[in-house]
Amino acid sequence: MALTKKLTGAIVAIAFVLTALITFAFKANDKSEASKRFTTTWYYNSDSDASGDITDGSKWIKVNPNHTGCVSANEALPCQLEVDNAVTNSSQLDAYFTTQYSDSPTAIKAAATSRRPMPD
Repeated sequence: MALTKKLTGAIVAIAFVLTALITFAFKANDKSEASKRFTTTWYYNSDSDASGDITDGSKWIKVNPNHTGCVSANEALPCQLEVDNAVTNSSQLDAYFTTQYSDSPTAIKAAATSRRPMPD
């Protein structure tokens, strides 16, 4: 009888731990969804794929320039990029590129929510 009580207690403890883990796992997803609401979109406003241009905050704007061909495919130029809402100007965007993407044009292009081909 004592063994049955111990096994029952162990099963209840394991169930409690699993329930807690699953609950926290879903709360982590809620946090990432909430953080998406606190982002702003920046648009790459250059036709150059030069590394210095892609990492230059002054080549990005917050107003959609309506470039054609912006798709989520693997194209040469970034089209739009979601960044932290606290980034409000091009110099802050430069700093953001350095801290978040190590000033890497490849990383910035990979993070872009859409990309576009080089113009003809």
